[in-house]
Amino acid sequence: MNLAALCLDQPDDQMAGTDMGDVRQDATYDLPSQSVEGLERSLLSGGLGQVDRMAVLLGQSPYCATANLAIWKIVAISAPLFGLSQSGALVSRLENAEKVSGVLTDADGAVLLEDLALARYVAEQTAGGSVPFADVTADKPTVLIYSSSTFCKPIGAFHGDGVLIVSSRAQKSDPNACARMITKPSVLYVFFLATALDFLKASDFSIADLRCEASCGEPLGAEVLASWQASLAMTINEFYGRTECNMILSFCAVGFAPRPCCIEKPAPGFDVQVIGADETGGGDFPIRRAASSMMLEYWPPSHAEKFRGDLMLTGDRGAQKGDFIRLVGRDDDIIKSTGCRIGSSEIEDFLLTYKDIANGGVMGKPDPLRTEIVKAFTVLQSSGTMPDAAAPQAHVKARLASYAYSRDAKFVDALPMTVTGKVICKNLKARAARGVA
Repeated sequence: MNLAALCLDQPDDQMAGTDMGDVRQDATYDLPSQSVEGLERSLLSGGLGQVDRMAVLLGQSPYCATANLAIWKIVAISAPLFGLSQSGALVSRLENAEKVSGVLTDADGAVLLEDLALARYVAEQTAGGSVPFADVTADKPTVLIYSSSTFCKPIGAFHGDGVLIVSSRAQKSDPNACARMITKPSVLYVFFLATALDFLKASDFSIADLRCEASCGEPLGAEVLASWQASLAMTINEFYGRTECNMILSFCAVGFAPRPCCIEKPAPGFDVQVIGADETGGGDFPIRRAASSMMLEYWPPSHAEKFRGDLMLTGDRGAQKGDFIRLVGRDDDIIKSTGCRIGSSEIEDFLLTYKDIANGGVMGKPDPLRTEIVKAFTVLQSSGTMPDAAAPQAHVKARLASYAYSRDAKFVDALPMTVTGKVICKNLKARAARGVA
């Protein structure tokens, strides 16, 4: 089955999507179908063929979906790129992808690529007859996705014809614009990254009349969840996934009751068990290759260390209570202090419940006596006042453990973030290791 055919095989008059900008625009399936045909003719006339790779540098919009569908229809491989990336990150991914025939982009993207000697297709569409859907098998790569991870060298993941994600990104962090969009008629289901929830919470943001709200990216602490649930009058459904294999763990408020600090169960079709648990109860939770959303392979295909037989190691650590799994943190984010293993995410959860703190990152700082101590970099809320450094430390210490709190703290204007809103811990670790205050 061709993925584009699967997506477009709908009645022409059926609703395909809505642009919730300043002026709402609804689109039925006849519009994207026509746009896909016009764009695929342009790609074919430019020499794009099956198994070729075409990068896509477009904002998250209806046209971005059209671009990917046009590439998939002729069984080429799309390689989505983040529009918020700078030229260095784009170059490294394009070089890593290899065999890239060109970049499908718009005027803004063309500016970022102006120094690259690579063919660019800027919003072109060609008139003509209909192009048939090319045949594709399940083991044929359809999309090459690059993670938002902080590795120095990009690692891509090939997925087959079972993956399709379409979303929308706000142009800037504006709680008022977010509220206007969500409170428009017919918006009943919302997904926010965890860092977006933290930002909105700092702005006294609230939403009425939602049916469901989901979040992922970073785990939400019990107290942060409770405060949001009070504002939304509903339970936030958290889920966990990776670029290589998405929707691995999930919480569903209509299906089962939440448990404190245990937010997720394996999603249907996934067998996830914590293995190699240490004295804290945390261990690896690998995913079997047979999972429905599992990638076909890494690109470049030279990452055997990420597999243990048929098990893909996620690089995250979790603790298991019955069939619930609680995320502890990245394997390389575990802090070893005075013989104790401390999960950085748990400290961050409690740190964010302090009244004047909007965001924070926690990591281990080398220490000759304790091996490592907990170092915290925190960002104040816009309306917050600078507290004594000891106040947030005491706040976490009283709620978590006598040994699990930041012995060293620094207030900063902003934290280094990935394009998906995750704190780049390796940058903070480097600062901590250098003794940068």
